[in-house]
Amino acid sequence: MSRDAATERLTGKLIGLGLLLLTTWLLAMIWLTPISFVLERTPLPPTVSITPLEGNLFRGQLQLTTPQATIKQLDYRLVPSALLRGAVAMDIQAYVTGGSLNGRLSLNRHRDLTLNIHEARLLADAPLIVNQAPLPLSGVLVLEPSRVTASEQGLRQAETVFYWEQAGLQFENPVSLGRIDGTIRIEDGQIQGEIRDNGEGSLIVALTLSGGRSAQLVGRIQPRADAPSWLGQSLAMIGRPDPQGAILIRQTFPLPLAD
Repeated sequence: MSRDAATERLTGKLIGLGLLLLTTWLLAMIWLTPISFVLERTPLPPTVSITPLEGNLFRGQLQLTTPQATIKQLDYRLVPSALLRGAVAMDIQAYVTGGSLNGRLSLNRHRDLTLNIHEARLLADAPLIVNQAPLPLSGVLVLEPSRVTASEQGLRQAETVFYWEQAGLQFENPVSLGRIDGTIRIEDGQIQGEIRDNGEGSLIVALTLSGGRSAQLVGRIQPRADAPSWLGQSLAMIGRPDPQGAILIRQTFPLPLAD
């Protein structure tokens, strides 16, 4: 072997050793750095607070509080392979009172934040829903595998399918609503969606969602012919029925959609 070839081979080994040592050092930093060190230096909106429960940059537990809800426990685990694509990703499992979510959260080089939801379930009588719903509900809301992407300008894309199984109204005499299915899609600054019953419950539910940053929920809720006679009176809490007993829904609300 020539002297030049031996020098090149030695140089290659030294470079490989250096990369190995650098990788080992980076992994050690990730493993040893407490998550509290990072959170103390991370700017957050004034209405959001994050409390580290335990762990480091590689894995751990947090508590997240917002005006809408408190995630009492969020387990996370860094996905090292994402770093090779210039992204930061972590597998998460979040728990709120009456529900849970598991999926993968990732941030790419363009600062787009994507949440891939593997599964999410929430009891219909959980505080997160009770505080918003005009009527007492029962059953379980289930979100099927879904994907939501947001940028600094707002929501960019979403594709979600959900259903409300064993849906019901929790009056003195509970009312079965069968199963309620829904879809939501966000793309190009527009939202489209629908919510419908499966025909097995006491209510006809037919709602559509459309628009941009000013979205509209339009449709009707109506007791079926075989529904209890008092049901229509109870539904008057959310709107005045028309001559056929249907309550027309027309609500406009803002959405943080990206242009």
